[in-house]
Amino acid sequence: MCTHLKNILLCFIIGIIYISTFAQTLTDESFRKEEDSIRYLLNVINKTHNDDSKILIETRIDSLFEKVLSNSESYNYPFDSLTSVGHIYSPDRLFRIITWNIALENGTYKYHGYIQTFNIKTKEYKYFHLNDCKENIIDPEHTILNADKWFGALYYNIIPQKANNMNYYTLLALQYYNINISHKIIEILYFNDSGEPVFGAPIIQEDKKLYNRLVFRYSAQVAMNLRFDKKLKMIIFDHLSPVEQRYTGEYEYYGPDLSYDGLEFKNNLWVYKSNIDLPKPDAK
Repeated sequence: MCTHLKNILLCFIIGIIYISTFAQTLTDESFRKEEDSIRYLLNVINKTHNDDSKILIETRIDSLFEKVLSNSESYNYPFDSLTSVGHIYSPDRLFRIITWNIALENGTYKYHGYIQTFNIKTKEYKYFHLNDCKENIIDPEHTILNADKWFGALYYNIIPQKANNMNYYTLLALQYYNINISHKIIEILYFNDSGEPVFGAPIIQEDKKLYNRLVFRYSAQVAMNLRFDKKLKMIIFDHLSPVEQRYTGEYEYYGPDLSYDGLEFKNNLWVYKSNIDLPKPDAK
């Protein structure tokens, strides 16, 4: 009798595992169908030259993304076939950011994105649509923003730290501004008591002044290095200068001058350091 009960229990457990696996497979298949549709529409946008048409297509892309992201099972779905869409998880896996951009007729770019979050206490998943309003943000270095008013960019690194009993995440980002100027951005992100994302916090210090974010402006014809160095525990970046002094303030003529600056996290602040002497790479 005992053996018989064990067999029944074993069959029950196997059945539950099979149903769970089958359901997950079905979910992944439905996600893949939406992903295929998104990929197709992104390809159409890249071949479309009319902004009004692009906006209509982008509206459809947003609806497909929201259909997937509204399902909590999508949190670990990789969207790996969307090569023009970036997605990056925080190191603690409590959120991820999905971003992409669309080129417009006038040479500027419109950014799109979502933040998908997981609340470890309530076990609740949420997503937030990011609304690019950068053209209306006059002083980004000193402005607090949110999902509805976002300084659109493509994020590629997330650095967590604690400051003043708050969990902050420092984001490194690239922003193609127009055909002449590009931006690299150091952005501070945290989540308020309602679990909503807030972009900007005055924890970046340069010359005793505090900033919510740093925006580096330079020629779109060159590349700027902005990275987090784990060994130095610093954010390292190229120092930018105009090619000639007469072009001071005209950022389409700015580029790296072979010197480096950085940010070091001390006493709850990212503190600006000039002329960083980087160690030479080990000889091989």
